[in-house]
Amino acid sequence: MLAGLTLMGPLGWPVVVANLIGWPLAYVAARAYLNVFIQPIALGVLPFLSSLVLTLLIAGVAVARQTWRTAHVKPAAVLFAGSAMGRDLAPRVAARLDAGLATDCTVLAVEGGKLVATRPIYAGKATQKVGFTRAPAMVSLRPKVFAPHAGNGGAAKVTPLSLAYDPQAARAHIVDVKATSAGKADLTEAEISRFSQYAN
Repeated sequence: MLAGLTLMGPLGWPVVVANLIGWPLAYVAARAYLNVFIQPIALGVLPFLSSLVLTLLIAGVAVARQTWRTAHVKPAAVLFAGSAMGRDLAPRVAARLDAGLATDCTVLAVEGGKLVATRPIYAGKATQKVGFTRAPAMVSLRPKVFAPHAGNGGAAKVTPLSLAYDPQAARAHIVDVKATSAGKADLTEAEISRFSQYAN
């Protein structure tokens, strides 16, 4: 419901603008209709304000209903990237939802209306097909395996942003930088990996 109220900010302005455009037309039409009578009544501002409140209320109910339906939709599958964040987040979400998780998947298919994931096991010497007995199916994908979706070929619009930065107004300052001992390098997302082997 909070999300629906948040969306009403940008969505409420078109309703207000539509009312402002429609009010003069409605006034002319109502005035012409009332002039037919021998004793026409005065046409005040109350009907127009009532129409604005009513249209805003209808828009708010529609947005809140759609937001509630979207928030309560149970997805059939949840996909995670094979990045460091994805590997950390996937098991946490699976545990929170009490759902099964298949990691490092290389192939996804739908068999009998259910998702089936294929992943390598035993250091890549064999492959394993994993099915899911209930939704949502939680899957993390191996990097650089799935080809990106081909777009329509249109170029994205680039909007330059100007940033005014005042170093004196910064709340945090770097005092010192110390190098730590190098750990194991993560090469799962490397574009090119080179290995050399030397023999005596």
